[in-house]
Amino acid sequence: MRWLTHAKEVVAVVDSVLVFVTLRVYLVTMAQALWMRLREVQWKDYDVSEGSADRLEKVLQDLASRKRARAMKASHDVWRLLCRNGTHSAAVVALPYLAEIIEISTEDVQIEIADCIKSCASGLPSDCVWRERFKCVAGKSLPHLKRLRSKGDLEIALKSAIEALQCL
Repeated sequence: MRWLTHAKEVVAVVDSVLVFVTLRVYLVTMAQALWMRLREVQWKDYDVSEGSADRLEKVLQDLASRKRARAMKASHDVWRLLCRNGTHSAAVVALPYLAEIIEISTEDVQIEIADCIKSCASGLPSDCVWRERFKCVAGKSLPHLKRLRSKGDLEIALKSAIEALQCL
């Protein structure tokens, strides 16, 4: 009987290790897929506050980084590039990536990304030719934001971002 209990414990440990390994492989695969998808975007066709959006690809890669300092700096760069002096056209392409990255980020980075999403939605020019496309992309990004479990400051930031997107 003792051996049977021990065997169950071993199976439980093995199951936990397999779940951990599977999750790690999934996250690494997702990060690789993100990197590959970012490379496919023609960033030069979009603008940011500083001109061409060529730099945004690297900034979004850094935003998805597991290194907190790199991701926090990237979150500030994303806001500056997309939201300074109104929302810029690269926000149309960046929004789905922001919604994806927010799911794998630490809470402090999630708050920054939610603020960036809210600022993009709030600063969207009413007369821009890409407004309808942004609204469509925003609608597809909402489920990612609604799926996140949050409390405290993150809850406030997410509610604010969701409300801004729903008001478009």
